[in-house]
Amino acid sequence: AVLPVMAYAFSVLWRLFSEQGRRGRPHRLRRKAREGAMALLFADAADGLMGFATGLTLTLTCWFFIVGRLAFTPFVCISFVIATATTAMLWPLDARAAEPARGERGRRRRRGGGAEADAEAEAARECARLEERARQEQREARRAEAQAAKAAKDARRREAERRAAAAKAAAAEANRQMAKARDAAENPPAPVELGAEEVLSALEAAVEVGRGGFGVVYAVELPSLPGWGRVAVKRALSGVDAREVMAEVSNLRRCAHRNVLPLLGYCGAPQAACIVTALMRGGSLDDHLLLSPDARLRLQRLGFRGSPGLSWPQRLSALCDAARALEHLHLNLILHRDVKTANILLDGALLPLQTRGGERRVYRAFLSDVGHAKERAGGSTAMATRATSAFYSAGFADPIYVDSSQHSRATDAYGIGISLLMALAGVESRGLKSAFEDDVMDMAEGADGAGKRLLSAARQAAAWPEAATRELVKVVHGLCYERKSRRLPLPEALAALERALRHGDGEAAAAVGGGSSTSSSGSAAGGSGSSGVRFKGG
Repeated sequence: AVLPVMAYAFSVLWRLFSEQGRRGRPHRLRRKAREGAMALLFADAADGLMGFATGLTLTLTCWFFIVGRLAFTPFVCISFVIATATTAMLWPLDARAAEPARGERGRRRRRGGGAEADAEAEAARECARLEERARQEQREARRAEAQAAKAAKDARRREAERRAAAAKAAAAEANRQMAKARDAAENPPAPVELGAEEVLSALEAAVEVGRGGFGVVYAVELPSLPGWGRVAVKRALSGVDAREVMAEVSNLRRCAHRNVLPLLGYCGAPQAACIVTALMRGGSLDDHLLLSPDARLRLQRLGFRGSPGLSWPQRLSALCDAARALEHLHLNLILHRDVKTANILLDGALLPLQTRGGERRVYRAFLSDVGHAKERAGGSTAMATRATSAFYSAGFADPIYVDSSQHSRATDAYGIGISLLMALAGVESRGLKSAFEDDVMDMAEGADGAGKRLLSAARQAAAWPEAATRELVKVVHGLCYERKSRRLPLPEALAALERALRHGDGEAAAAVGGGSSTSSSGSAAGGSGSSGVRFKGG
């Protein structure tokens, strides 16, 4: 009776652990296997108990009959009743417990039950394979995205490095050309005579960078000027006589100066009359003072890489250079006749300038457009010529010239005065003098609290120091005075400008008129005006 119970228990435990050890099946199938194993365990336990009770009852009954001790007959009868009752109670439980596990024992409840389980298992495995494939595809997609992002980042880095290298090379080339232009201004080369075919062929791909009353200025490369890169070609407008072009060529040859735009070549053919000069990448002073959309576009076409707009030392330094160039023209008995901010060009390369206020970074300025310049007939020192045509720009026309149609040193210096007022106020020249006439007059006379509007405009335009502004307004008043005989001579005005630049903060600037003889004599001797303002390294 005991052996069947042990056999049943061992088989059930073996089935239970073997079903739990099958890791390859899905979780749902493992759960069903565990439920079936527990049902078998309960059914086999019930069978064992019934077998034990039945065997015990039969054994005791046989033994009592053999021995013949009928005194124990009631006990036997009671044991038989207990065994029968136990069997009757456990049989239904055994039937219900064994019912869920019959499929595991091979006794299928209905046809096709095993096929459905296999199909479910196969479907589960297929789902698992699809999920794994989807995860693998996601990993590959993420890996591809990472590689693409890295490739794009490397491409951007290489492009940035290429642009930085190109910008560095362009800046180095521009500095080299500007250094060459400065050297050409101080040591003028022999101008090259160009053929009409070369000029016309080059102008087909040229970029327009300026336009004036005399002609149109283009930036272009010429085969006859190797090593210069892009140069400025000013082609005469239709109707301009080629003799006027040659007159400008003659003037540029005679008046070579470190602050006069150097001549590189020319063409005298009527169909391609032009002059060639170094290209000033810094644009004009007018462009930097106004910074209009057209001005920004011109600076971009010229290849200017600095910061648009100028500080007050840079503005004042440019005006000092223009005044030195104009004084040099006057010393050579030449009148410019169209001095204005648009004809003051900047080279675009910053140079260190030593002043008492410390080192400043400024541009070198060149006076251009001497095509309107005219030499005094017979070499007279009176330096007054009657204009054969109107050569002036709005806001820069001297009232004396408008009334008399006579150019002189004073009318040229008037353009320097208006340019200085424009640099102080930061507004266009049209109506500029009348707008600040009262401020200029009151500040020149030294009235207390005078010129508040002009001082405010100067601070807003370029943070001009008040002391320097007051001294420079006196220069404006002296150059633009109504009576010609009372006007400030250009050498004295240049000396005042240099003093204001030398005293970096404008303090301790001497009164206008002091030290003018020194500046004039220095300018006559060297053409540069001795000033105490020294350029470092050219």
